[in-house]
Amino acid sequence: MMYTTKDNKQIKLGFLVGVSDLGKPIFKSRSYKNVDSEFATLDNVQAFGDALAVLSELPLDRVILATESEVIRM
Repeated sequence: MMYTTKDNKQIKLGFLVGVSDLGKPIFKSRSYKNVDSEFATLDNVQAFGDALAVLSELPLDRVILATESEVIRM
């Protein structure tokens, strides 16, 4: 039988820094770990990203909610 550990969530914000010589976008990211699963609704995560984007000089390109779980064999 398999079980999983409690989900570990983090929010990753991707800011556009510029464009490379090849025309590809260059990103700078910031991660915020130990996000409470109860409050990490999609609307709340996007609002968090939007609120921090106002404080940044760089334009916000993406907001990512990442979930990590460990599978345990019992």
